[in-house]
Amino acid sequence: EQLQMLKSMSDSIVEDWLNFEEQLEQVKHLFAEDPAIAGIPEVPQSESFFSDDQVCQGKQNGSFSKGHGYYLLMMYPEAIRELEQVVRALPDHLLARFFLAMSLLHIGEHEEAYRHFQFIIPLSDDKRMKAIAYNAMGFIQFQHRNVHKAVEMFQLAHQTDPTLEEPIVNLHLCSLRNGHLQLTRGKFANKLQ
Repeated sequence: EQLQMLKSMSDSIVEDWLNFEEQLEQVKHLFAEDPAIAGIPEVPQSESFFSDDQVCQGKQNGSFSKGHGYYLLMMYPEAIRELEQVVRALPDHLLARFFLAMSLLHIGEHEEAYRHFQFIIPLSDDKRMKAIAYNAMGFIQFQHRNVHKAVEMFQLAHQTDPTLEEPIVNLHLCSLRNGHLQLTRGKFANKLQ
């Protein structure tokens, strides 16, 4: 039984690794084709994102760790699977919900991501998290050609955290209406680690 369990775990790890390598190659090709492509906001490395009230217990802690790891590896469907378990068990776990929303945004599930960002904003005390959520909501509004609503969201993001550069860039790009919006895939993912 133990040997079978180890073989099963090994197969799962190998499958995840191959999936990761495949997705990494796709990302390399994407950035090779257009290095100025707009990405999704990066996650700040702020300690406040990992405060004690965000830590979960038991199975949810394992699911959060896996989901966060998958997010960092840009394996968004796997991240969503793990993070949804945490959010179902602990609906107020804002960090899990945040990474879930970001993962959904990456795979184009805009409506569901938007719903999670809306949930986060009134409950979070972290200005950076709120600003990133507003910025992401502005990105979604812009993608759906709601430029006036996008501008409103970018302004709220800037008001919430004036140190976040992306909302200012996005406001300028909205005025041009043909630029690539900045959701800062690289910087953002590194800041919340």
